[in-house]
Amino acid sequence: MKLKYYALFSFVFCLILGLYIYSLESESYTYVLPFNEISITLPVAVWIVGIIGLFFVLTLAFFASAWAKDMLESYHRKHDYDKLLTQINEQALNQPIKNRIYKRKAFGDLSKILQRFYLKPRLDSAESFNHKIDTLFENYKDVMSGKVVDLKSYRLSKDNKFIIQNLKNKIRANYKVGFNILHENESEELKKFAFLEILKNADYKEFEKLLSQMPELPLDKPIVKEILKIYLKYPQNIDNENLSKACKSVGFDANDYLQFARDSQGILSPDKWIRLFEECADNDENAEMAVFYVFFELEMLDKAKERHRSHIKGEYKLIDAYFDLKNANKNYPFDIFLIKA
Repeated sequence: MKLKYYALFSFVFCLILGLYIYSLESESYTYVLPFNEISITLPVAVWIVGIIGLFFVLTLAFFASAWAKDMLESYHRKHDYDKLLTQINEQALNQPIKNRIYKRKAFGDLSKILQRFYLKPRLDSAESFNHKIDTLFENYKDVMSGKVVDLKSYRLSKDNKFIIQNLKNKIRANYKVGFNILHENESEELKKFAFLEILKNADYKEFEKLLSQMPELPLDKPIVKEILKIYLKYPQNIDNENLSKACKSVGFDANDYLQFARDSQGILSPDKWIRLFEECADNDENAEMAVFYVFFELEMLDKAKERHRSHIKGEYKLIDAYFDLKNANKNYPFDIFLIKA
């Protein structure tokens, strides 16, 4: 029964009861307060209705205390539930889990149990109809599908994978954002991604600006390979020394250098082709076979022999074999010797 109905019923009941008793007994009763001489004289009907009214007030106090207890319990339950949802969000987004105090022991125990698991969103799952969780799933799904999402409300750290992926999406959508990323305090992974996207999409003037800063930029093998492609487009704009240092710094092996030698053949002038690979070979022994490849392709046998003499005898047996064939008037393309190089 609702409180207002109970109060209305009690008021009507007391009124009818008071009138009925008054009709039966209209006399008054005098009550003397204990320990003093004050007395109160009221009709008997009023005394009886007053006692019933006092009982009504006491029942109201009882109901109010029960209601307040239920409200407090509901508040703590909802608050604990929200804390648990926030923890699930943190775990799903690979955030550090904060220490929280739970009023309900069951929620506290469940929190500790969940902390022992790695939580990963199942994107093919049905909606939970919890706005907080379902919004997280939608945002997660959008970011993983390449969309740019506003993630400010999650307050994620810069090194969070979710934030990094979202920034990658932003750079893909507009590579010019990458220029800011390169000069901000961002992760190495993100800077390399931005650098690569700029290399793939920037125009000629932007290439000049970017490549002039190459020694200070984050490099890895895929990035350097993109730089080599640009070099073949604009060879006059990249310094050979910086290029050879970049190749060595990311661990180019003999096959990487040989592939670049093949790719650059016919694009670079013979002089520039020679200077580039001599620079690479002088800086990194892994490029030695590539410089021999250049010499042999250009039929510069004397230059190849001169360089070969600078090495310890027997160090490059493949080159020895090639020279022996040449001396025996056996002409084979040097490329067939490099199939397994």
